[in-house]
Amino acid sequence: MRTALTLISLFVAAPVFAGGVTDPARPPLMIDPPVEMTWTGFYAGANVIYGQGTPTGQPEIDGLHYGLVAGYRQDLGDLVIGVEVEWTNGAIEAPGVPTREMSRLFSGGLEVGYDAGVFLPYATAGVSTARFEEPVILPNFDASGLGYFFGVGVDYALNDDITLGAEIIQHRFTDFPLPNTDIDLNTVSLTATFNF
Repeated sequence: MRTALTLISLFVAAPVFAGGVTDPARPPLMIDPPVEMTWTGFYAGANVIYGQGTPTGQPEIDGLHYGLVAGYRQDLGDLVIGVEVEWTNGAIEAPGVPTREMSRLFSGGLEVGYDAGVFLPYATAGVSTARFEEPVILPNFDASGLGYFFGVGVDYALNDDITLGAEIIQHRFTDFPLPNTDIDLNTVSLTATFNF
């Protein structure tokens, strides 16, 4: 009789031990959705420019400029549009030859680009003013001339705050108070900006 009761007790208890203790339900893992990259906003920074030009009737000029850049962009999806201004100072001249020297450059223009994630390839065009010195034709001559520019560039968003960029630009200056003072200037620039 005792053996029979023992067997019955084991039979009843078996499902409890087989199932064990049920683990409490774990809360679902919450993953924040990725933040969408946007090029919208203001930015400002610094740049360095290497320029090489051909003044009419003069030796080729080249040299470096350093300056400041600022702008605003609006991201419209695949299309990004923006405005940018740039001021640089330096000496683009013929080394060792007294000739026309471009000492300052100010430009402002429009940009149209393609939103490729962290990359932004774009085209740009606008107007420029340059300060030139001409010690050969007129001693102490110092004047500013108006021109235009166009070119292409690409920016890379290093993170949310810092953007690195490169540009290839062609400038054309024709508006100077001297005869035959047209200058074609090609520039390559590197830029680092902070995004606001």
